[in-house]
Amino acid sequence: MKSIWILVCLLLLLSVSAYAQEFKITIDAEKDAYYNTLTGPADGRLWIPSAAYNNNGNPPTDDIDLSANYYSAWDDTYLYVYAEVNDDIVNQTNATNYWANDDLDAKIDPDPSNPASGEVFCFALTCMDSVDVDPGVWGGIGDIVETVGGGWVQGTDSSAIKDVTKADYARRLTDNGYVLELRVKWAWVVTTSKGPIVPAVGNIYGFAVSIHDNDLGTGRDGSIEWAAALLDNVWSNCNNHGTIELLANHKINYLAQSPRDPSIVNPNPDMYNPITSVSEKSAVVKNFALFQNYPNPFNPSTKIEFSVPKSTFVTVKVFNLLGEEVATLASQELHAGRYTVDWNASSAPSGVYFYRLTAGSSVDTKKMLLLR
Repeated sequence: MKSIWILVCLLLLLSVSAYAQEFKITIDAEKDAYYNTLTGPADGRLWIPSAAYNNNGNPPTDDIDLSANYYSAWDDTYLYVYAEVNDDIVNQTNATNYWANDDLDAKIDPDPSNPASGEVFCFALTCMDSVDVDPGVWGGIGDIVETVGGGWVQGTDSSAIKDVTKADYARRLTDNGYVLELRVKWAWVVTTSKGPIVPAVGNIYGFAVSIHDNDLGTGRDGSIEWAAALLDNVWSNCNNHGTIELLANHKINYLAQSPRDPSIVNPNPDMYNPITSVSEKSAVVKNFALFQNYPNPFNPSTKIEFSVPKSTFVTVKVFNLLGEEVATLASQELHAGRYTVDWNASSAPSGVYFYRLTAGSSVDTKKMLLLR
């Protein structure tokens, strides 16, 4: 009887484990649970800051003006992309070309060993759909578009991808900008002499991600980008692409170095690393603020929230009544956003403590009570 119960328990554990590891992406402009498991460029997540601007147009003012959290995954059928774009002015105009509007577009080199370095496949999605705007500006809307051999076509064009449906993309406007989510069939990724892609663990492709900004309503103002070289011509020159490698468990490694020419390397790949040592609550905020800790009084741990309006070096420190430093909770460069740090005071005596936030020239201090 005991052995039967042991077998039942093992089966239950296996079923729970299989369920926990299930890979599921729903294209609905809402963040899937899988994306919360990604930690950085080495497994499919990028922070694309305002500092990552390319040579076409004006640099964004700050991360509120333009920046993005980008997530990706893959399976045997699709490449998946989910992007939360921070954009203070979201615009859709009657531009002939979708890239003159707020949008995301990515470029793929299906075969970096092929000498045809000018053949690029592109997929893109604009910030708005035809239901969001007046018919007069429908001309600039792109519902997944492609380019083969450098020739751009709209998603509604007769020469565009034939089997794209509304199940393949979704959009959502937010208080800070917009969200775009899409999936691209590997079978679609074809140029004149390259592709289609047959995905497998270990495969390497050229890749670049561009996010365009249209603040004035008259066309593209500028762009931010992930690539080996931050140049607009990633749409026509595979040499400037970064490298992606398909990994096990649906993950993707992003290396900001050209797969065709190893001498072309992004000089600042660390700027694409998301925040990892503190918990990020919201992508972008507009004010410096230090909030009251909670719970308060506390025993033995408490949470401290704060916000910074632009990228800066941040410290959060705890002091006792004598002014002696007892803990450093954060000491690092942070992007604009709202964050949470934890203090576990299990080794500290009861009493009044002060916590201080320093972000650039801004400083604020608050009081808290450890009560055992």
